[in-house]
Amino acid sequence: RYALNSWENVHNDVEVIFWVEWDLLNEDWDVCLVNQQIEWNFTILSVHRNSYLSEPETTTKWFLNAIEKHHDKINLIGHPYDINELWEYIEIEPVVELANKYWIAMEFNYWTFRKNRAIKEKLNYMLQNAKNIYMNSDAHSLSSLQIKRQGCYDYLKEIWLWK
Repeated sequence: RYALNSWENVHNDVEVIFWVEWDLLNEDWDVCLVNQQIEWNFTILSVHRNSYLSEPETTTKWFLNAIEKHHDKINLIGHPYDINELWEYIEIEPVVELANKYWIAMEFNYWTFRKNRAIKEKLNYMLQNAKNIYMNSDAHSLSSLQIKRQGCYDYLKEIWLWK
């Protein structure tokens, strides 16, 4: 695992960064991988049904506490409107506010949107109020990158956030 952090792209001038998606685990604000002592270039904080060990109704409070505890290591809040991943229980407004406070970006993940898993009210709130947004096509090949990226732009145009 440590060798990953020193890998160098010798094929072209694309900068490769190594990231990890941390899952919120419980009410103690524990996140997976926090104890592996690996320095990552980029860290995403997410919550997923299959790894969250507390009651879903408590997710907002514990997610906010995890941001407060780990904000200096978090670069991105992952797919913060995905109905499959507990976001129907999480209040988006305080998450966006806290992310803005610490300049943590929010993710617009096109795969989640395209699969009709987006809670559109939360997605639109995030898109209109977050200071930093990363558009992630979630493409798994170069051939699908252009199509999925265009889908992100099309939605932003539809809701009047892109010309």
